[in-house]
Amino acid sequence: MGARGPETFDTYCQRIWLQGALANENEFRRVMLAIVNDCQEYCRQFDITRLKCMVRVLHWVEPHCREGSLALAYELGCRLSALLVADACARLGLFDHAYRICEAINDLLADSDARQRARGLKPRPNNETRYTVLRVLGECKWIQTEQHRDRLISPERMLEDFERIYAEVDRKLGGELPMSPQQIADQRMHLELVEYELIKVAARFLPDRLIKLILRFNRRYGASLAAEVGHYKRGRPVADCLWYWDFELAKLWIAGLLTIQDLEYCHEQRVAAAHRQVDFNMSDYLYGLECECRLMRRQCAKRLEVLSG
Repeated sequence: MGARGPETFDTYCQRIWLQGALANENEFRRVMLAIVNDCQEYCRQFDITRLKCMVRVLHWVEPHCREGSLALAYELGCRLSALLVADACARLGLFDHAYRICEAINDLLADSDARQRARGLKPRPNNETRYTVLRVLGECKWIQTEQHRDRLISPERMLEDFERIYAEVDRKLGGELPMSPQQIADQRMHLELVEYELIKVAARFLPDRLIKLILRFNRRYGASLAAEVGHYKRGRPVADCLWYWDFELAKLWIAGLLTIQDLEYCHEQRVAAAHRQVDFNMSDYLYGLECECRLMRRQCAKRLEVLSG
């Protein structure tokens, strides 16, 4: 008998999905989460080719699960994988792709809400998906130009939506739902990441609201952000606060004052601060910091070329 040829995409998908996953909801969820975990690993490696391939594997099963409980699990898998891709695109500076994916996720949420209402049910909160979309949009907006200010959503609406979500999640974390200490810590860390990105959006587009937002952020999370541009050069820098150094860099960037020397120094300090974090795994965030730094290096070089030209 001759050797088997290479496995095609369809035969791979059939092997993954059609050997029991469609007959058992628990097995379907196991396979779906395994694919999402693969997507997350490729995001960490910024391997966009393999990431897109795994997303195709997930979408392949859609005709087989358009109704019932499998449809809900499939929809969740689609949202999770899309959020991972959008986040990777934002970190790599592929902003148009990130916006398009966020728009598609919002459409998925709107469709889900409509189906729930059609059944006479209250729409699901989907708060984790909603606040992650806000974080990805924040990653895009603060570093872009004025023309992108209101793309998909305005900064004002982003802040309003986040406060509504924060209140709902905070109520659940306060005892409304049974959760382990680690689950509570993870949820609060996610909220902190989102709110921090919105602080940078406010610094870019809503400077009149910045001080109030900074005070609230510092109070909620024990951070030490300062509104003054170049604070670390004139005050006493907060060496152990990742957000402090990241925000120092962001403010200089927004003001058009960021030099290569500032960039390298602040980046070095924020990475050192990230390594000192003990409350959650910073590995994914460190990837993002390095990608952002590469993007800023290129932009700083372009600015210098314009000035010297």
